[in-house]
Amino acid sequence: MSSRPAPANGAGDAAGDLHAAAVRPRRRRRQRVEGGGWRAEAVRTRGRHGRGAGGPLRAPPCAAPRRLLCALALALLGAARARAPLCPVPCGCHGDGDRRVDCAGRALAAVLAGLGAFTASAVSTGDISMNNITQLPEDAFKDFPFLEELRLDANHITSVPEDSFEGLLQLRHLWLDDNRLTEVPVRPLSNLPTLQALTLALNNISSIPDFAFTNLSSLVVL
Repeated sequence: MSSRPAPANGAGDAAGDLHAAAVRPRRRRRQRVEGGGWRAEAVRTRGRHGRGAGGPLRAPPCAAPRRLLCALALALLGAARARAPLCPVPCGCHGDGDRRVDCAGRALAAVLAGLGAFTASAVSTGDISMNNITQLPEDAFKDFPFLEELRLDANHITSVPEDSFEGLLQLRHLWLDDNRLTEVPVRPLSNLPTLQALTLALNNISSIPDFAFTNLSSLVVL
């Protein structure tokens, strides 16, 4: 039987180069799989110790910086919450779109002193209606500079001290209806130059002085 002629030197060299080129990618792929990071290590660990018995998977190398960033974000969030004023119990405080403090129907006998800390953060509406408040204290709303609407209706208010509304620099709507007022609180109302709407219905007011609303130049609804 005749043997195959040996290829020429040039053909042999070409065949050798083709074989090496075919083997080289396989070796590189095998090297990447066998030594290429935590996934391969996890697979080998499960293979040696049985499925699920290889202990916890090692986190990828980039996890440590991520954990650091996460811890930093949580720390900043905690600091922001610590600075934010607490809403006084039993009211509900909403600081998003409507920005209001809701103390309506909470059986309050007086205006809560702690409201000022929350309303200083640009709250626009305060609802203290439907409670058992009989009298407003002096300087009751001095810390409410951004308040635009104040509801005091459906209480038992009999009088309003002269300085009760001082500090309400942007108040536009004031509800005082359904109380027990016997006269228009002229002097307190004079501290509200931006007031546009005022309700005094369902009180015990028998007469209104001609000068009662002289200083309320922005008043359009009564």
